[in-house]
Amino acid sequence: MAVSPGGGTVYVTGASAGDTSGQDYATAAYDAATGASLWVSRYNGPGNSTDAARSVAVSPGTGTVYVTGYSDGAGLLSDYLTAAYDAATGAKLWVRRYNGPANNSDYAASAAVSAGRGTVYVTGYSYDAAGHSDYATVAYNAATGATLWGKRYNGPANGYDNAAAVAVSPGGGTVYVTGASDGATSGLDYLTAAYDAATGAKLWVRRYNGPANMGDHATSVAVSPSTGTVFVTGESTNASTDSDYVTIAYSG
Repeated sequence: MAVSPGGGTVYVTGASAGDTSGQDYATAAYDAATGASLWVSRYNGPGNSTDAARSVAVSPGTGTVYVTGYSDGAGLLSDYLTAAYDAATGAKLWVRRYNGPANNSDYAASAAVSAGRGTVYVTGYSYDAAGHSDYATVAYNAATGATLWGKRYNGPANGYDNAAAVAVSPGGGTVYVTGASDGATSGLDYLTAAYDAATGAKLWVRRYNGPANMGDHATSVAVSPSTGTVFVTGESTNASTDSDYVTIAYSG
């Protein structure tokens, strides 16, 4: 769910079964004051099978809604599918798919928009030829959908690396991605990475391994608009093998 910059409209996205199209993206706009339905837009991918939206973001300045998730291609393997809609009418502006280099399954999880740079950032996880997942983050021109850059992260264990969330710094210069990544000897760790928003160059990577040296899954990232501090939260296994909230602050 996302809210328009002025607060007048609420946008909701997810998955909806079609009559003959399998599961489709379904994005709806509602009047924030009354709940009246303003528009609904659906997307059915080329596989006519599973299409599941996972995140929605609204441009602060251009009146555009961006939705991302995953969509079965003609071969029934999933790709990232990012779509842009006119925020007032729901008219589709552009659609872009991301198929990783191994031509395997790819699942987008989160989208964020940089107002100053006119860029949409999408992250999630993408499988390689060996069936191991990597973080995969893609930047698109917000107006045209043209791909600006794509970056992958493969952790030290060459295993499971699944990005869950993306955020942009207040000035628009840095993109932050977080999720879970197999460590060489530590099981799953929080893995937070910072990228240059213009080029995709990696700026820094930080891991968090909890006290049980077991499963640690970051699920969300946010950036303070005043200080630029990056906050990451999720769940971490403790010494009793129960899960705790763990929240970490990093200097941006």
